[in-house]
Amino acid sequence: MFDFTYRSYEALLRFVRDDLGRPIVPLRDAPADGPCVILRHDIDCSLPKALAMARLEHRLGVRASYFVLLTSEYYNLMMPANRAIVREIAAMEHEIGLHYDTTDLPGDTPDAQAGIVVRQARFLEEYVGRPVVSVAQHNPSLTAVRLSIPGYVDAYAPRFFKEIGYLSDSRRIFGAPDLQQFFRTHARSQLLIHPLWYHDRSLGRREAFDAIRAEADGAVSRYLDAMAAEMDEYELRLSR
Repeated sequence: MFDFTYRSYEALLRFVRDDLGRPIVPLRDAPADGPCVILRHDIDCSLPKALAMARLEHRLGVRASYFVLLTSEYYNLMMPANRAIVREIAAMEHEIGLHYDTTDLPGDTPDAQAGIVVRQARFLEEYVGRPVVSVAQHNPSLTAVRLSIPGYVDAYAPRFFKEIGYLSDSRRIFGAPDLQQFFRTHARSQLLIHPLWYHDRSLGRREAFDAIRAEADGAVSRYLDAMAAEMDEYELRLSR
C-alpha cells in the first residue's frame, strides 16, 4: 500500500527502475523515444522538504527535475539559506527548472507574459549557477491561460503530458488506483511528485500541512529569537 512515506516512495522508485527496468530521468534528459519515466517535482511550499527528497533520490542514484517558484508565498528564493538548498539539489545532478505562476504575471498579451517567464528563467539560471532549460506552469488546472515559452522544454507540452502516460499526486490523490499497474501499462510516462506530502511516517493530508506549518513557524521563531538576542546584546553594550 502506498502511504506517502519516504519508504513507500523509495519502494516505488525501485519497482520502476529495478523490477521494470525503466530509466528514471529528469525532464531535460528525456529520450525522444523508448521506455522511461520522467520524474518531476513542483516545489510549491517547502524547500527543506524538496532537499530531503533530493537526498533520498541521490542515495538511490536517481535524478529528477525540481521546479522552483520565484513568486512563492511560502518561501523566498533570495534568502541565502534557500539559495544554498537549491544549489545543493543542483549539485546532486538534479535538474533545476522554473515553476511559473500565470496569475502573478503582468502583461496584456500571451507574448508579453511569455517574455516575463523567459526573463525569470534566465534570472534563475544566473542565480543558481546552473543551466535552466525546462519550465512548468503552476496550478494549470486553475486557469485557462496557456503560454508557449520559446526556447524552453515545457513539462506540459503534449509529448510529455498527453502523448505518454501522466501520473500526479496533486491534492495527495493519484489518478491511478494501482501505481505498479500504471507503470506496467505505460512504457513512457511522466511522474509528478510534490515533496510536501512525504514524511518518515504516514500522515493524513491535514497532518502533512501541519508538519509544513510547524517547519515554517520554527524557522520564523529561530529568526526572531536570534534577532532578540542580538538586540539584548546591543542594549547590554550600551548600558556598560
